[in-house]
Amino acid sequence: MSYADLAFPERIPVKFGPEIARRVLYLDEGIDDFSLIEDGGEITGLRLSGSLMAAQQSARLVETLMAEIQGLRSIEAKRIWTSCRPSDAAAAIRTDAVIDELVSAGHARIHGPGTVSFKGVYADLVGVLDDLFAALSTDLMAAEQHRFPTLLGSSVLERGGYLDSFPNLLMTVHRLRNTPDDFELFRRHRRGGGTLRDLGSATVPVEYCLPPTMCYYVYDGMADTRVDSLRVFTAVGSSFRFEHRYESPFRRLWDFTIRETVWVGGREEVRSGLHGYRELVTALCDDLDLAGTCETAHDPFFLADNGAAMAAAQQMIGSKSELRLSLGDGESVAAASFNAHGEYLASAYGIGLADGALASTACVGVGLERVALAFLAQHGIDPQSWPAMVGDAVRAAYDRPGRQAVRLWAETRWPTR
Repeated sequence: MSYADLAFPERIPVKFGPEIARRVLYLDEGIDDFSLIEDGGEITGLRLSGSLMAAQQSARLVETLMAEIQGLRSIEAKRIWTSCRPSDAAAAIRTDAVIDELVSAGHARIHGPGTVSFKGVYADLVGVLDDLFAALSTDLMAAEQHRFPTLLGSSVLERGGYLDSFPNLLMTVHRLRNTPDDFELFRRHRRGGGTLRDLGSATVPVEYCLPPTMCYYVYDGMADTRVDSLRVFTAVGSSFRFEHRYESPFRRLWDFTIRETVWVGGREEVRSGLHGYRELVTALCDDLDLAGTCETAHDPFFLADNGAAMAAAQQMIGSKSELRLSLGDGESVAAASFNAHGEYLASAYGIGLADGALASTACVGVGLERVALAFLAQHGIDPQSWPAMVGDAVRAAYDRPGRQAVRLWAETRWPTR
């Protein structure tokens, strides 16, 4: 382990600390940890630890960070919504204590870096939260319900520009090579106690990736078609993004669940649908007594051509906003994002309107584990203390029609059991 201090060529306002932090670990595999060097409310450099790079590489790292941050200097977030929950209620929020309680009592488990699970009533809680957002989509926005596979074609992400904008988040899929020599190599390797990580030469990438979100299935399904009127889609599924470090359980996950809703159609009707859904989500948060805000935001473009300019444009025109729910002590988590794409993705996928013009698209993604974390942090782990809308639904999970039907079937099939 070695340490190094890297000085920035200019002082950076401390408010850009999160933007720097979200990029540093992607710049070199040898960086194990880092801290920001601050002086008088400004960031003057980085303190790195790990198997560090040579001086030339260090200079390149600083140069890259400066280029990434430069275009963001003029960005100011615009507040769209603030919860009705009294501000002094934040003092009662205790996220880390709630996580400790859940894990120690066996209600949740941390399986490894960036992977978690709930059980029992807390698994039901995640399901009920999804039911709420799904109802906003299907019942109030007339969305079509879909169920998509886990694997997503690499060509789908490539066509939409994801590989150019977010290469650092990409999760690819590999398999063993289908040759006798490679299978024999695998067997010898396993008998010797080797791990899959050491088998790179015996594996080959396949034409699939793990999906970063659900909306790309919609664009792929509508590729090279025309729409006569507004269409709205919704789906829930596992999403995957590589974050390099998962030191904070539940806050940042490698494998997480998104409820996605997508609009495809004319510009004004898509815009109206997106804004209407955002109003529904923030109203729901008010009625669930969740402390939080909704502000304009930008995507974490990484090493992309004009990435900083694109991020600045997103925030200036308000094409992206985020729902951030409070975790206490000044901390919040991005629990949902609202994204207007204009004609960009329709152009990439060849989606048009009946008159031949390009369609517009928009999407909303709700991270269910993050909503559940904020909900439990703010309301505690006792279901009796939860808002009635959620508590009653969780308690009624036993009486859901499907479960009732199975119990009736079992009683009929095995009456003495």
